Amino acid sequence: MKHILLYTILLQLVAFPSFAQQYYSKFYTHNGYRSNAVNVIARSNDYIVANTYRNSTVSNGISILSFSYNGELNWLRNHNIGNIGVYSSEFGQFISTQDGGFAFATFKPISSYWWDNIYFMKFDSIGNLEWNRDYGEPQTMNRAFALMQNNAGDYVMCGFASSSGPGTADTYVLKTSVTNGDTLWTKRFVIDSFQRAQSISEDYDGAYLMGSFTAVSNSSESDGTSDGDGLIYKLNADGSVRWMLNIGTPDDDCDAYIVPCKTEPGKYYVWSCDGKSHPAFPNDEVEGKSYYISKIDSIGNVYWRTHMSGYSKGIKKAIEMPSGKILLVGSDTFCADETNWCFPYWGWMALLDSSGAVLWDRTFYLYNEDEAYEFAWLTDAIPAPDGGFIAVGRYAIQLQPTVAYPVSHVWLLKVDENGCITPGCNEELIFVSVDDGQHILIENDTSVLSIFPNPATHTINVHNTQLWQTLILYNLHGQVVATYYPPNQLHNLPLPENLPNGLYIAQLTLNNGTIQTAKLLISK
Repeated sequence: MKHILLYTILLQLVAFPSFAQQYYSKFYTHNGYRSNAVNVIARSNDYIVANTYRNSTVSNGISILSFSYNGELNWLRNHNIGNIGVYSSEFGQFISTQDGGFAFATFKPISSYWWDNIYFMKFDSIGNLEWNRDYGEPQTMNRAFALMQNNAGDYVMCGFASSSGPGTADTYVLKTSVTNGDTLWTKRFVIDSFQRAQSISEDYDGAYLMGSFTAVSNSSESDGTSDGDGLIYKLNADGSVRWMLNIGTPDDDCDAYIVPCKTEPGKYYVWSCDGKSHPAFPNDEVEGKSYYISKIDSIGNVYWRTHMSGYSKGIKKAIEMPSGKILLVGSDTFCADETNWCFPYWGWMALLDSSGAVLWDRTFYLYNEDEAYEFAWLTDAIPAPDGGFIAVGRYAIQLQPTVAYPVSHVWLLKVDENGCITPGCNEELIFVSVDDGQHILIENDTSVLSIFPNPATHTINVHNTQLWQTLILYNLHGQVVATYYPPNQLHNLPLPENLPNGLYIAQLTLNNGTIQTAKLLISK
């Protein structure tokens, strides 16, 4: 089967692109690799999707993809991480950075399956790797699940680090310098025999909010823990604990997540789940999960709490919109009884008003469910320029007849303000199609571009003898500042007269789809 890599060019500089309202469900695959879109970031000219991928040999990596708001692929960058020792493609967190670039935090092995380092990667505005660092304590398992950049520019990561005794771990937090990546401080937090942290954010006063989990290790449970509780922390600027709340129940609950309420300092949105024991299994080896989101304050006062209907809908992320409404993204499943035997099977979104009332609730289901397989969900979303929403995630379907098994694909879902692909819908179940499936090669698509003089003043020369499509100059905010097309020659190309001094990215696209890039310093 022929795989086609599509590249389109965005030429607008400042405003959101102008286009008629368009809604879509699109799938992109990495030629047999398992994919999972973990984050989506809005920019003025495009939106950026971070996809973590894995192949059958457990070689993992991250792809950074730029899409137009109409869902067309502009460019991609693939970065191999190596064997990180997990059989899942969902790992790490990707963020935008204050310099217009991006950063990603995850983990990778350093000597054996059980010894990992936290792994940090810093990228420029078009997805090229600038630098990377390893963090963690020697001869331990160190893993980062969440990442943020604070107002001062420094990075804060959290996850867990193994502690003494088999199968035990502590919540682990570290802060690193934006100037050189050096570690500024680390903290461990212990409540029971197993801890982990899944979210980190900055509060209005410069302190940190952390969502965490604590439990007793229990290998007989499907999740490896027993009687787990969600924890939420507020940490001072030095990482010490200002307050901590356990929001769990007597049953086995889920990880807790917390973000600040943007319109009311000192109020917080928290989401987790309450475990629901199945009456036929008194030892808690089978439990349902009742997911909820609540608005609380620092002493645990609950202003409202909204449970999702049944035991089937799981929240992966809650996003507060500029209007104050809250968008939930996650998964739905075919189970409605109190059991965890069901897997996330479809994508799901819901919109709540600022008081927690559900405005709409949609499950996105393939027309031909025989083509779909378990473990489908949505992970992140952004508001679209036309008032709708763009969500990203994964769907395990078999788009490629030559592949003997289904693989998870990057899933782009564009809906209107009511969660509809067809405007005016009022159904809870929204059908989507796989007809828009497109295929992306998992090959290195960047190489070094030879450009001189560098620094440049008024003109540049590019050394290349192959047929080419475009040469584009980007500033560090990802904006196009100059574009050149054939039949121009790649020598003595004039630079825009009013271009400020500074660092730029030159990107040459060849006719065969290869992209070459280089950093260009302009100094007049």
